[in-house]
Amino acid sequence: MTGRVLSLHLGTGSGLPKPQVEALDLLAGFGALGDRHAGKDPDRALLVAGIAAYEKAKRAGIHLPFGALGENLLLDLDPTGFPPGPGSGWGRPFWSSPRSAPSATASPSLT
Repeated sequence: MTGRVLSLHLGTGSGLPKPQVEALDLLAGFGALGDRHAGKDPDRALLVAGIAAYEKAKRAGIHLPFGALGENLLLDLDPTGFPPGPGSGWGRPFWSSPRSAPSATASPSLT
């Protein structure tokens, strides 16, 4: 399976949408360093969403900015087939990036 990271988000404070960032530091079983959910529950430490969720909301007349679902990573593929939890393989590379941490440039929300 090949996909692209469309947007990265880090929730350092409360509320949504989570602000977009240029890069995330991910630790297996911990989550995204600096995110409010990191280190609390390994099964909920990192939230991955697919662009299809935003497209579905848009078709229903709901316009959401990226990060509104609370995701840390927004992908251009459907992540619902990924296994949940710390054993999901997030510690292994599954994307191409020139850096060790995934990165993306700013992407506008669907309007």
